[in-house]
Amino acid sequence: MEIKKLLNLLFIFFLSVILITACSPYKHISKDGYLLSKNKVLVDSKTLPKSDFVNLVRQDPNSTFLGVKLGMYFYSISPSGEDSTVNFFHRNVFRRLGQKPVEFNKDMTYSSSQEMKDYLRIKGCFDGQVADSVIYKKRKAEVFYHVNIGKRYKIDTFFVNAEDSTILPSVLEIMSNTPIKKGIYYDETIFSDERDRLTLELRRQGYFDFSTEYISFNIDTANNNYSTKVNLFISSKRKASNIENDSVNLENDNAFTSFKKYKMRNIYIYPEYSTELLNTDLSKLDTSIIYHRQKDKFGLNKYIVIAPTPKKMNIKPILRSVMFQRDSLFSPVYAERTYNALNQLRNFKFIDISYIPSVLDNNLTELDTSLLDCVIRLSLVKPVQISTSLEANFSAVNNSLLETNSSNLGMEFNVGLSHKNTFKNAEIFSSNAKAAFEMRSDIFSNRVDTISRWSLVNALEAGIDFGIEFPRFLIPFGTKFYSMQFLPHTTIKAGYNFQKRTYFERSIFNLNYGYSWNYSTKYTHAIIPVDINFVKVNITSQEYVDFISTLDRRIRYQYSDHLVTASRYSFIYNSQKLNKKEDFLYFRFNIESAGNIINLVNKTAKSTQNDLKQYTIFGIPYNQYLRTDFDIKKYIYLTEKQSLVFRAYGGIGVPYGNSKGLPYEKSFFSGGNNNHRAWELRELGPGSSKMDDSKLMY
Repeated sequence: MEIKKLLNLLFIFFLSVILITACSPYKHISKDGYLLSKNKVLVDSKTLPKSDFVNLVRQDPNSTFLGVKLGMYFYSISPSGEDSTVNFFHRNVFRRLGQKPVEFNKDMTYSSSQEMKDYLRIKGCFDGQVADSVIYKKRKAEVFYHVNIGKRYKIDTFFVNAEDSTILPSVLEIMSNTPIKKGIYYDETIFSDERDRLTLELRRQGYFDFSTEYISFNIDTANNNYSTKVNLFISSKRKASNIENDSVNLENDNAFTSFKKYKMRNIYIYPEYSTELLNTDLSKLDTSIIYHRQKDKFGLNKYIVIAPTPKKMNIKPILRSVMFQRDSLFSPVYAERTYNALNQLRNFKFIDISYIPSVLDNNLTELDTSLLDCVIRLSLVKPVQISTSLEANFSAVNNSLLETNSSNLGMEFNVGLSHKNTFKNAEIFSSNAKAAFEMRSDIFSNRVDTISRWSLVNALEAGIDFGIEFPRFLIPFGTKFYSMQFLPHTTIKAGYNFQKRTYFERSIFNLNYGYSWNYSTKYTHAIIPVDINFVKVNITSQEYVDFISTLDRRIRYQYSDHLVTASRYSFIYNSQKLNKKEDFLYFRFNIESAGNIINLVNKTAKSTQNDLKQYTIFGIPYNQYLRTDFDIKKYIYLTEKQSLVFRAYGGIGVPYGNSKGLPYEKSFFSGGNNNHRAWELRELGPGSSKMDDSKLMY
């Protein structure tokens, strides 16, 4: 029977393919045009990877599935003409789901060849050549790109010079560990990276007005021995008059001004900035001067806060997020840390950090050209957000209790509430309520005998949870013991969930309290000292009690009252760089223990045990175990569109003391719709068990 179904599906699939491919794509190609059928890149050497050139092709043919361009043929079912000339069905079904036939474009082929030539030059293949050719077959065009890499040049000598002698020592120190060395292949991408790195490092040392525009690479290939001389040259800063005239006299020393280091002075903050403030009389705004110390070892910062009254947010969380220090050298690192700290508050839709020359304290009209003031403009988000979702599902089940195959209809409704800046200190309160039910699909049929054994709703679930997140560490830590650059958070969560099934009812309570922080952009830590879960089960059928007693211990545990009081530590390492497709590593490690403190109290107090020799709390046994696990993933980018991922996951859990086994919810498992598609629910991992068809199961 299964083979027959498979053959029918295959027949329908291939019949659909035949019908779709019978539609001609040429009606969407201009009269004298050609359908782009294939691109072929031919490279005569392995000096540079072929994939680099493939990624430079500007025009790709239609994609294929199992060797067939189904998307193109599906699009071709619609008639020719612009979208506005076809009916709604063709426009929104065939054209939207399909893929328009790609018409060969000579200009894009030429652009692709030019980009390949530029790429050869960037990689030091100055003698390389690229030629393209097109083969026309009927109304199809096949494009070939012939790449002759030639001899790739290497770097023979590398020099560093600066027109401004005051900045040269800093430049030489930074470039002491440059990858640009004698013997490596010429590569302008390395030059570009070094230009950016040098600029960033100089700005970190206080050179605020330094930019990549002052750095140039002079290349000499006159030796004709496939080697180059590379000279990194830093020009001096022009005076304003010469910038305007765009003319510089190199023999006149007065035509240039030396680079200098800047120090930070005052910090202006607009905590509720809007464009309306530009036209607002400053006398109507509340302008206050605040002196705040980030840490004991730092001096006082001077903050000028400009905001309307009354203020929607207290200024303290903003001041704690500002990483600039008065009289310290300018560095973009402080701006980045400040932005990250303000962004992690998740209360602003707009964050802008800029700089202006500072005025002298004794002369408010004269600018000090070595001091900078920082201006921070912030715009608050709407505090309240409400979300709702409605989900309907249908599932086929095989219920051994009813000894029949059936199907279930279900519906789930969720409503969420989020309130930001709850107590005016950037706290975030969130709550979610859930209600779901499930009933037999044949409830409306004439199967009275079946219906009589089930209620109208055979499954019901309702729950609610609350959480509040503080952008700082709460007790027992004070703000002077940590820096906001580590993005600290304290989270408190609580929830209740009620489940009603045909044969049992289950109530689940949970409480969670923990801290998290980022040591850097790569490292994340989390400590959950309090993680409490309490499960209360009421079985309403003696028949079901007898059935459960025959099952595996871990499954029986699901239907018994139990308490978990755990503490957990998590560490995450992630080397992924945003907006860059580079190989990266992800690693997560967890370690968790439960029941130790309570067990110590019980033993010290010599508490009594139940019949199973377990200590209890209010008559409920608690778990005691040690559990650890890890998850490691390695991402390798093969091309711009393809990547290879390796993953390893493992762990171990050891019950001891008051427990004979791990709680079910803490057990390790495999399976699911994405991990192991060959196994159905409970066929792999905890909960799996082999049973006779005659046995009772729900």
